[in-house]
Order: sequence, then C-alpha cells, then structure tokens
Amino acid sequence: MGKKKNKNRGITSPEVETGPTTEVLNQEEEEVSLDNVKSPEPIEDSKEVIVEATKIEEEVPALDTTNIPDEVVVASNDFTSVTSPQTDPSSILLAKLQDLHDEDIRKAQEREAQLEELVHTLERQLNEQAQQTKRSNEIHLANLKEVETNNKLNIENLTRELDLLTSKNQKVTNQLAIETESKKLLQEELKSSQEKNLSEVQALRAQVTESHNESTRLKQTLLDVETRSQEALTKVMTERDDLIRKFYHHAFLAVKLNMELDKSSPSVNFDINDMLEQAITENVQEGDLNEWIGRKLNFRVTPMQQQIYVNNTETVV
Repeated sequence: MGKKKNKNRGITSPEVETGPTTEVLNQEEEEVSLDNVKSPEPIEDSKEVIVEATKIEEEVPALDTTNIPDEVVVASNDFTSVTSPQTDPSSILLAKLQDLHDEDIRKAQEREAQLEELVHTLERQLNEQAQQTKRSNEIHLANLKEVETNNKLNIENLTRELDLLTSKNQKVTNQLAIETESKKLLQEELKSSQEKNLSEVQALRAQVTESHNESTRLKQTLLDVETRSQEALTKVMTERDDLIRKFYHHAFLAVKLNMELDKSSPSVNFDINDMLEQAITENVQEGDLNEWIGRKLNFRVTPMQQQIYVNNTETVV
C-alpha cells in the first residue's frame, strides 16, 4: 500500500516598510498559514476496509506464487490490477482492497490538486492584497509624513506664537505691575492731598464763616453808618434848606427895605414868601440872585445899588 505524502507550502508576502505604519499593517493584515487549511478527511469506509484487510492478511497465510498459472497476471507491485481465474476469497478481497485503495489515492490526488490550486489562488490573492496594502500603506505613510510635516510646522508656528504671547503677557504683566504701583502711589498721594485739601477747606470754611460774620457785622455797621449818614444828610439838607430860605428871605427882605428907603428906586411891591418859593424852585445861585431879582421885579439894579443890597444882605445874614 502506498503512503500519501503531506506537502507544506509557505507563503512569502512582500516586505512592507516598517515605521509609523507597523501598527496599521499589524491591524490590517491577517496572517495566513497553510496549517489552517484542513486536509481532506479520508473516507471512513476506506479506513474500515483497510483495517479489515490488515486483519485478514494476518490471518490468511501468504500465497504461494510458484503454483500460479500463467493466466494470472499481476500488473504491478502496487496492486494496480489483479486478474486471477481463481476465486480465492483472499484474492478477491485483496483485489477489492486494491481497488478501494486506488480510489482513495485518486480522490486524495484530486483533493491535493484542488488544495494546490486553492493554495495558488490564495497566494495570488494574498500577494495582490499585500501589494494593494503596500500601496495603501505607502500612500498612508506619505500622508502621515505630510501630516507630520504640517504638524511640525504648526507646532513651530504655535511655539513662536506662544513665545510671542508669553513675551507680550510678560510685558503686559510688567506694565500692569508698574501701573498698579503708580496707581497705588497716586492713591496715596491723592489721599494725602485730599486730607491736606480737607484741612485747608475746613480752615477756609472757618475763615469764610468768620469773614461772613465779619461781613455781616460790617454790613450792619455800614447800614448803621448809612442810616446815620442819611439822617445827618437829611438834617444837613434840612438845615441847608433852612439856611437858604433864611438867606433868600433876608436877601429879599433887605432888597425890599432898601428899595423902600431909597427914594430914587421905583416903587415895587412884591411878596417875599412867593419870591422865596420861586427862587428855591429855580435853584437860583447866590451870584445870580441880584440879576434874578431884577428880572423878576422888572427893573435894573445899578452897581451901587447892587453893592448896597449885597452888603445889606450879608449884614442881615
């Protein structure tokens, strides 16, 4: 009986670059092993037949081939075909076993051929898949490199921006610290100035109050003075009017007396009080009194008479 040989074939996939995509390859590629391919199971009936044949061979004595006639032709040592005119049960059984064995071998060969074809198909598919995966990985790797380059550029830009922002932040912090210190100093100075101004304002208020009191006192004094002055002025004016009235009255009286005493003067009769009121109303001045009297009395006073009137008037006053 022949023995079936097991053939183990290895599948060599193209090398894939290692690097950032090793993890992706490990996730995407599925390891394929021919060990997972199941070999065709032998027919249970043939196994039983082989076992029975082995038992029979042990029980049946070996045939003596020297007495086999020439008609018995043995095709081969592998029992390819057996023709015997004899109807020996063992020979018939062996022939049947040989036929079954040959059938099993044929089926095994067919299955092996199918397996080889399947293996070649799987190898081709795996190679194509590996090539496609390699191309995808190369594209993915190129994209990753581009992304990595962009990320590096972005990181550099962000780092520069961060440094710039940090510098600006530090400047702003320093400026804020300076402004805070300046503000604190200004607040202290303002507080001191407010306290000083408040003290000055209070002093000024005291001065204003005192000045107001003094002003009120002075106003009252001024009012008193004005009142007294008005009273004095009224008194003076009253006295002046009285003096003027007395002056005019004496003057008119002197004129009238002189005219009565002077025989050469025209006879003129006039009311002294009436003339007095007219002179006061017209505000006749002292130097114009004689001329005014002449106009009123319709006569011309000679210089000598005027001097006499004046002298008499002064005497009377």
